[in-house]
Amino acid sequence: VTDGDEGGILGVVQFHLDIDEKSGCYAFLDYVYVRDEYRGQGIGIKLVRKVDRILKMSGIETCITDIEEGNELESFLRECGFIYTRSYDQKLEQDNAKNARRFVLFTGK
Repeated sequence: VTDGDEGGILGVVQFHLDIDEKSGCYAFLDYVYVRDEYRGQGIGIKLVRKVDRILKMSGIETCITDIEEGNELESFLRECGFIYTRSYDQKLEQDNAKNARRFVLFTGK
């Protein structure tokens, strides 16, 4: 998303596509970033909804993401339409097991 007046970048969303034997092709939301001075204005939600539309037009029905338990992004994900599905232990770079929470956005066809 860019600022129409100045042309600067306000926020970015990154996702990638993957294939699972059971589920087929799905998207994984890697991150959403909004510049500090523009947070709380709904820009992140607009970015995720744009990804949702792109995925829907491409025939991708599912987008998932994982966050650490207690992460403040949980309410943001719910606002975007993601649904909590499960918790599990996730190995991080430091080899510490962390309790992660998986969220799924069903884009539909």
